[in-house]
Amino acid sequence: MFIGLGHPRCGTGFTASLLRANGVDVRHEDIGPEGIVSWMQLAKRGPAPWGNTLTEYPPGSRLFLVARSPLAALDAVATENQQIRSIGLRSQVIWDRRRIDIFAWNNQTAGDGIYDFFGWAVMSLAWWYDLCFDEKPEIVFRIEHPEDDRLLADLVGRPISREGKHVWQNAYGPHKKSGRLSFAKSELGRVGKAHLAKLAEIAERLGYPDDAATFRGHL
Repeated sequence: MFIGLGHPRCGTGFTASLLRANGVDVRHEDIGPEGIVSWMQLAKRGPAPWGNTLTEYPPGSRLFLVARSPLAALDAVATENQQIRSIGLRSQVIWDRRRIDIFAWNNQTAGDGIYDFFGWAVMSLAWWYDLCFDEKPEIVFRIEHPEDDRLLADLVGRPISREGKHVWQNAYGPHKKSGRLSFAKSELGRVGKAHLAKLAEIAERLGYPDDAATFRGHL
């Protein structure tokens, strides 16, 4: 059983589609004959806000972590945070396992009466990925790096190629239920330093040193 963990808007759908295009029968946000690729799998709760997850890993499971540049993902994650079921699950799991309340008043920096979608994006990326590393994934698969396809191929024991394949991507469009958000990177300067430092650490661990440098530049 192949199990891919990750964060919303960071490539789990793309990765599931890439695997299926190469003959590996996994599902995105649900359990397939050969596995699941879902950011919600980290919670291990069975029924999830969308689809289902495993409550435990079957013997012999191979875990991997799907990643996208955290810096590039910030706006998409902030947009995702308008979906209460999505940010609600992440905030609850982060609280349960790290005792960090991303909704606590002293973590809000967007101003009184303003939902801190950007701040929540920083905190969620930092702490959700931190929890993913607790699961000890065998590899990090960076979706923007085709050279990482060989890592995925070695893990699943089959060739993985993007060439000539129709691979699904969760592009933003009119079908989305919430408006697209965009923030200047200078907004990083207002986010809590401990959370931004954690995100810099996570960016480094995921294999994005330039992102880590940018985050540290706002500390």
